[in-house]
Amino acid sequence: MEITFDLCRYWTTYFEDKKDGFGGLRLYREDRFGKVTTAAEVIYWDAMGSYSIQTFNRDAPLSIIENLIVEAKSEINKAK
Repeated sequence: MEITFDLCRYWTTYFEDKKDGFGGLRLYREDRFGKVTTAAEVIYWDAMGSYSIQTFNRDAPLSIIENLIVEAKSEINKAK
């Protein structure tokens, strides 16, 4: 995903830790001043068999979070 919303740019990257049994999608935010922060991440833990989401720093727009969840499920399922 790469989306601009309210003067901020959002994009995602996939990450995985096979040793500890989890993978997920991380959402980054770049504000209008060029500062980049991690906005949220969706993680799938093999041991639990379920997804979780965590947000960081500030609130993120719901439409961005909804897109993140859909993309994360798709990317994580591809990697399984």
